[in-house]
Amino acid sequence: MRRWPKRALASVALLATAACPRPPRAPQPAVAGEPELRIGLAVGMPNASIGGPESGELFVSEAATGLPVGSIPAGVRWVVFPDSADPSRLRLVKPDSTRTDALRGVAVVNVTENRFVVANGRRYRGRINVTSGRGGLTVVNQVNVESYIAGVVPPEIGARRPDELAAVLAQAVVSRSFAIKNRGRWDAFGFDAYADTRDQVYLGVAVETDQAWDAVRKTAGQVLTYDGGVIDAYFHSACGFSTAGVEEAFASARTRPYLRPVSDARGDGGGHFYCDISPRFRWREEWDGSKLRAILSRTLPTVTPLSGDGLQRITDVTVSRTTRSAASASCGSCSSVATFGFRDPTCARCCARKRIACSRAPRFNSP
Repeated sequence: MRRWPKRALASVALLATAACPRPPRAPQPAVAGEPELRIGLAVGMPNASIGGPESGELFVSEAATGLPVGSIPAGVRWVVFPDSADPSRLRLVKPDSTRTDALRGVAVVNVTENRFVVANGRRYRGRINVTSGRGGLTVVNQVNVESYIAGVVPPEIGARRPDELAAVLAQAVVSRSFAIKNRGRWDAFGFDAYADTRDQVYLGVAVETDQAWDAVRKTAGQVLTYDGGVIDAYFHSACGFSTAGVEEAFASARTRPYLRPVSDARGDGGGHFYCDISPRFRWREEWDGSKLRAILSRTLPTVTPLSGDGLQRITDVTVSRTTRSAASASCGSCSSVATFGFRDPTCARCCARKRIACSRAPRFNSP
């Protein structure tokens, strides 16, 4: 397990606004070597808002040049639109409807103590960058890793009892490892991670809690490593008695030998499992061919376009094989339906040729 270097840097700690109930304690000062992350809050938007009732005074500069654009008074909201003449530029519209010159992106920071920068009605630490392109506006939160983790842990693991702190600590380490390992994955879009389930759910200051910040402090800088590198720290919201082995999910199993199946049993002798509070914990094989065909006919077109009479090929659906963790490995054959459960690379190639999607579907476990 690795940590950031421990030399302290001076920084100003920010607290949540007084309007919020029992705000979390301020974060510890940043440490030397702590990375920053660029979190994609919104992509392809026709407009975006900066500032609002909960914001402090915000200083705005042009992203490309660093030249000052102006300041947004505390509590005031400006709206950002792509420039109609040049989609690579944008303009800010003030409450009196006056507009700024066309700008090559903007960077926004809060300059009011105990307040935060607000984007699209949500408060964030760090700064907000807004850029424009042919697809619309991209809104990015540039924030240090530890503040990011404080906004990830609560929505990912939920509120936990005091005696479950170890689970929150583990979530902080896993989420930090996942973020560092995947930094730069979305460089083509100008950020490191989406703020939703494409990476990790990140909701900014509003979801921060004392419990989350306690976990962030106690694990500060800790990441999971294997053979000198940060691991692919995958985690999940539900399971059924056992997690899946890496060979069931990924073609590159040899490079991830640390992802091994483990039992989800609590070990208390009572036959209880950690995931048994999930409504998706137990699965029953209760769909016959006609029911599953109907479901696929509704859902496959939303996954990938099908040409001609592609859906007519769905003529029979059966569970033909399950994996060791009881995930459904295949339903029918590639020529008729697809492979379900965890993506199987061989069938994925086959299905790509058939223009039929390989995607997740219900697992078939016995209660």
